[in-house]
Order: sequence, then structure tokens, then C-alpha cells
Amino acid sequence: MSSIPSMSQRELTDLLSELRISCDLLPASLALAEHVHGEQRRAGGGPYLEEHVYPITADVARYLFAVDPVVVVTAVLIAILHDTIEDSRDVTRATLAERFGPDIASGIATLSKPSKRDGQATGESAPSEARYVAGISSAPREVRIVKIFDRLNNLSAVHQRPSEKRRQYLAETRAHYLDLARGVDDALARRMEALVDTQEESLRD
Repeated sequence: MSSIPSMSQRELTDLLSELRISCDLLPASLALAEHVHGEQRRAGGGPYLEEHVYPITADVARYLFAVDPVVVVTAVLIAILHDTIEDSRDVTRATLAERFGPDIASGIATLSKPSKRDGQATGESAPSEARYVAGISSAPREVRIVKIFDRLNNLSAVHQRPSEKRRQYLAETRAHYLDLARGVDDALARRMEALVDTQEESLRD
């Protein structure tokens, strides 16, 4: 079973400093993420920021620093804020555009599931999940990268969910997200598939 990654905000900012990734909007993005997610916990009880937001941002930063540094700052800001629309009624595409610019706001809006964004039931049918992933597939590369690392992170923690929800999440990943990953980087797709295989095996034990 894969371990759940964890990272503090200080560790994240140290990493970004080492990679020389900085911008004037970084402190504001971290502050907003803290405001939205500071009390939020994952299914297993771990802190959402330390086990989800910060590790994803670190993965995105390392990956794009190596392969596409031109978009790394934009991707880091999107990663930090990627769940803020979904998890706060006070955060909208318009407010994000005002504070962080239209490109950042557009990326976050693309990553926000309508069922959560609009306060509806969170259960997604296969067609709506397909439409959601199709929207991401046509988004800029940095947005797709954030979603792929978001999915990888969630797969590392999916064993904390009830068995039926795990099966649904793994089937959804095979049906929609492996192709998304293959369209970006075969190595990331193989990593995703290996995590799915491991989690499926654990359900059979």
C-alpha cells in the first residue's frame, strides 16, 4: 500500500525557494488556501493542506521545473488554489480573477467539479465525469498537470474510503484519468496505473 505524502507549508516554500520559483501572488495564494482549508481534514483524519494541497503543489513544481519551466509559476498558483472554489462558497471564478488574474481563475474553474461548485450532490454519473475530464483535456498543459497530480495524490489515500467508494474511484480512474495522463506523459500514466493496480489488489485481499 502506498503511503500518504505529507508536507508542511514551510517545507513547500523552502522547496519553491530552492527551485527559484517565486512571484508576488504566492503569499496571497497560500493565505487563501489556509483560509479555505485550514480546518479541513481528509477521510483518514489527516490535515488537508499538509496531505493534499502542499504535496500536490510540490509535485507540480518539481515536474514542471524540469520539463516546462515557462508555466511553472502559473501551475503552482493553480495547484495551491485548485480546490478553493469547490470548498468555499466565498471563492468564485470572479473573485479569483480579481485577485490572481484570469488565467489562474480559469484554470481553477476548469478543475472545479460542477456538483461541488454549485452545492449539488457530489455523486457524479459517468457521462458528467466524462464531460468534466473532457474539459480538462482541452485545457492548457499546466491545468492538466495539476489534475494528474491531484489524482495521484488521491489514489495514495483512497484506501481510507469505504470499499464501495474505493471501487468506484478506481474504476473512474481507469475509465477517464489514465487517458488524460497518457495525453501528457506516459511515465505519469504508468505511475497512475500502478497505483490503481495496487489499490485494486488490496480490495481483493
